[in-house]
This record gives sequence, structure tokens and C-alpha cells, in this order.
Amino acid sequence: MIKNKLKNFSDELKVIFTKTFLSNFISGVSEPYDSVYVNQFASSKIQIGFLSSLNSFLISIFSLPGGFLADRFDRKKVYLFGLFLSILVPFFYFIANDWNIIVIAIIFSGISTAISSPAWNAILANSTNNEERGYVYALVNIFTILPVIVAPIIASKIIGNSMKVEDIKPIYLVQLILIIVLFVYVTIYLKKDERFFGKKGNIIKDYFELQENKNLRYWLIIKSVGALIFGLSSPFMLIYAVTIGASAIDLAMMITLRKLSNMIFSLKASNVADEVGRKKTIILSHLIMYLAIILFISAKSPEILILSYFIWGISDAFSIAWSMEMMELVSPEFRSRWSALETFVWNLFSIPAFILGGFIWEKVNFVLSLMLLMVIDATFRMTMLYLKIPETKKQKWYVIPPLPRNYEYDRNITDMLKKAQANYVHRDA
Repeated sequence: MIKNKLKNFSDELKVIFTKTFLSNFISGVSEPYDSVYVNQFASSKIQIGFLSSLNSFLISIFSLPGGFLADRFDRKKVYLFGLFLSILVPFFYFIANDWNIIVIAIIFSGISTAISSPAWNAILANSTNNEERGYVYALVNIFTILPVIVAPIIASKIIGNSMKVEDIKPIYLVQLILIIVLFVYVTIYLKKDERFFGKKGNIIKDYFELQENKNLRYWLIIKSVGALIFGLSSPFMLIYAVTIGASAIDLAMMITLRKLSNMIFSLKASNVADEVGRKKTIILSHLIMYLAIILFISAKSPEILILSYFIWGISDAFSIAWSMEMMELVSPEFRSRWSALETFVWNLFSIPAFILGGFIWEKVNFVLSLMLLMVIDATFRMTMLYLKIPETKKQKWYVIPPLPRNYEYDRNITDMLKKAQANYVHRDA
């Protein structure tokens, strides 16, 4: 079925699927071991929290100009520049012999992610129409997960069970070679996205135009609180699993089965998001996540940790509705900037959370971080999402911020936007 569907997709989407597969195979090679590797250069958990905070700070700082340049000039070139910088990340991980080299790797990781992600999110969202977006996002999710199922298993065979620095290093050399291959592929085959460009503009006014919309402000509040509560635990999950007794193979199984369950339920999740709505699907995904967290907290053996991650993968699958809702809240010409602004807010609020999470680990108990996550998420975030964010699945033209009067758009685009706004009800709840 999927094979027949793929034949009917445009060449542009096929390139997007291929790029997604390659890039996630590359990241999947080291994903179970990054935190364990970095931990061997750190003197405390607070230092690890500092690295995560540094990464988030850099993403926050560079995402806004990255999104602005992507929407205003050339999304492909901006994405390629970010991808080029990412080549340096595995290089510095590979040559690392002390903490300072790890810090350099994190710096390039943060900058490259900040520059490339808003451009890529807009390229993906604009590659399909609203009616097919759920199915396309589900396929992208599948092509995200397939390589990550295989990659950690391959990496575990290279590393073995010791998880020492010298054993983990070779996987970063593999990453370096593969990222260069990916860069060449995208440069040759990805088409330039020329839609909705208006080169004249002001970066400050651009982002103020977005936050003037009430729906978008509520969304940013939800995301900022999410960054705070998820940041308390996210850098330490696999490190905690090791304290329970998880081996290198166990970590690989946790990651692999989480990705596998995500992939298995992706198409079902996209159907649910289209049938019952984006918001209800998001809430369902978080109810499943709470079950996974409870199992993780109560785990006394690696087997329970693996089961909790399998269930967490189901939650991840239904979380596809987050991406759909987020992109559908704005019209296509704003999508790089909107993605960048959301990224900025998420990472800005993650900065103190990562450091605080390190303090909670060392001074209280890691489990407290996960308990806070569940309580605040259920009582505040999901409630605000349900009450304040409009459901976008039935809208033909979504929540469009007022068009800046000083922007110069192509006349045809301007006429099209005016007709769309005249034909559909402008929603600014």
C-alpha cells in the first residue's frame, strides 16, 4: 500500500523521504550512547545539564535569524548551510580527549540545528496540501524511524558492552562520513522552495507580527512550560537507565523498540488526527506517555525499562498531531519564521530546566523530575491546549496573523492571500 502511494508522490516528496531516512540513520548511530559518552568527560551531572543548556541557548539565539532568512531568501540554501555546519559535530566528538572539545561539538550542534530546522520544517509543510498532510507526516515519521531501528543495533555491535570512550569513538567517524554523503545528496536533488518569498522585511517586526495573534501566544505559553518540565529529565533518562542496570544492548533495545512502536502506530495516529482532531490526538498521546513514565519510574530491571520505552513510542506516534497543529496555525509564507519562533521559545526555557534537572538529580531524586512533568503537563498544558487553541483539522485557511503592511509580496501572491481571507473566516480566538 505504502509502495503504491509513494509512486504517486512528487519527486520533491521522494527526495524529502530519502533525506529523512538518511539523516535519521546518521543520528540513530549514536543516539543511545551520546549522553553516556559525554558523561565520561564530565565531573558532575550539573555539567551535563550545562551542556544541554548551552545547546538550547545557541538554538534560541540562531533560530530566529535562521527562520527569517529562510522565509525571506532561500530555504534550501539556509538548510544546506546548517547541514554543512553539522558535519563538524561528529568530527569534534571523534577527536575529543577532554571536556573542552565536547563543548565545541555542542556549540556547532546548537548552531547547525537552529539554522537548518526552521527551513526544513517549512520545506516539509509546504510540500503537501492540508488534506494530505496527515498521511505525508505519518510517512515522514516512518522514514524517520526505520533507520533508527537498525542504526543502534549496528552501533552496539561496533561498541560492544564496555561503553568506554575509546569503544564509542568509531561511531562518530561513521557519522562524519555519512553526513558528508547526505550533504552532497541534498545539494544535488532538493529543489529550491521559491513560494511566498518577500525579500524586504525587518526581523523584529516579522516576529512581533506573529506573537500579536492570541492563538499563537497561547501556543507559545504551552510550549514554554513544556520546555521547562521536559528539560528537567530529558538529558538524564538513559543515564538513569544505566543506574538501574541497563547495558549497551539494553539501551539499544530501549531506543529501537520505542522507534518501532512509533513507526507501527504512525499511520493509525495520522488517521486519528484527521478523524477526531489534532487536539484530542495530542491529549491521547500524553495519556499514553504518563503510563510509560509510571512504568519507567517503577522499573527494577532493564526489561521494565524496555517496556516503558515501547509504550512511550506509541505516545510519540500520536504526537505527530503536535507538528500538524503547529504548522496549520499559520499560512505557508510564515512557516519558517513560526517554526523558528517556537524553537526559540522551547530552547530558551529549556536552558534553566536542564541545569535545574542536574541539581534535582544530585540534591533530591531524579524521579521527582518525572513526577513534576506528569502533574504540570496534565493540569496546565493539556487544559490550556483544549480550551485556548483552535482545532485546525477542518479549516481550509488557518489562523493567519495580520499581513504586514510594509512587506512587498509578489502581486499574484498578495491577490491570492486577499481572496483567501475574503472567502474564509479569519480566526483570532
